[in-house]
Amino acid sequence: MQVNFSLTLPVDHQYVAVVRHLAESTLTELRVARECVDDIALALTEACANVISHGDPSDGFDVELAVDGDVCRISIREKGGAFDADALGGADDLMDAVEGADHLTHGRGVPLMRMLVDDLSYQPDATGTTVVLTKQLELGPESLLTL
Repeated sequence: MQVNFSLTLPVDHQYVAVVRHLAESTLTELRVARECVDDIALALTEACANVISHGDPSDGFDVELAVDGDVCRISIREKGGAFDADALGGADDLMDAVEGADHLTHGRGVPLMRMLVDDLSYQPDATGTTVVLTKQLELGPESLLTL
């Protein structure tokens, strides 16, 4: 079974809650395990916040959620011009990020996302950057994805 949806939104932190709610609702209705839904929702929130904070706000951002069998892939595209993913911090260990964080308010998003999903990648090009989150889904009892 495949489920796909996409959104195009203005670059504004208020819209992150909309994206998160749609993803959580979709995965919950498909009967994905709650812990897995929570992991994806938090990683998606962090990725959207990074795109909004570090991207060019002129042209908005796109979010695409694709579920194919028991794999969820989320792409968040900043359309204003490629941003430097290295500037986000890429510590592999969350504790390294916490110790180096600016008063514990910045620098933890990337390592946190890496802990929550199976794969995190950045795909920059001349017109923007796409952040891709991929996670193997833990399916709950009677998941619609197993029908």
